[in-house]
Amino acid sequence: MNIKKKQRNNYEEYWKKRGFDSNKEFLIYRYLCGKSRRWPKINKIGKSELFRTYESWKEHIEGIINNYEEDKLSEFYHFVKLKERACDIDISVSASFLLPFIVALIAGMTAPELMKGLMSYAEYKINNWIEFIAVMIGFIISIMIIFAGTVIILREVLLPYITSKKETSFWKDCLEIVEEKLKKQG
Repeated sequence: MNIKKKQRNNYEEYWKKRGFDSNKEFLIYRYLCGKSRRWPKINKIGKSELFRTYESWKEHIEGIINNYEEDKLSEFYHFVKLKERACDIDISVSASFLLPFIVALIAGMTAPELMKGLMSYAEYKINNWIEFIAVMIGFIISIMIIFAGTVIILREVLLPYITSKKETSFWKDCLEIVEEKLKKQG
């Protein structure tokens, strides 16, 4: 097991024992934002934790952190800040490296094949309309297959990016709540 992964799990387990389960709280937040109303995972969350307003969700988080003493609250603040930074790194890697790389890779693989198809079509002498229609249907099907493959690949690349964006919003909102609590204490 990777040391970083083991350490990350220790942090999450530490706060889970103190009432803040990151995974569960993120599911609750996604439900609040309207992003996970159909998920089977929602069944794992109690009906009383399916909030419809930001204010009720905020009170829920405040209820969890109210039990933390000042030093624990400070530690929790740094935990939330760490999680927010980790999401920002995921987003920047996806946006600056993965997306352009995947687009260039797909374009590099498909453009030569499409050009070959167009060149062979230009050289091909069509004797009747049936041959013309067959060649055009084949060409259109090829383009649709390439397009569908591109969409599937981009979806798989973009999904972690989108999830990181949502998770970043979650951690920023949590950070805001913790900062308010720290100001009230200090």
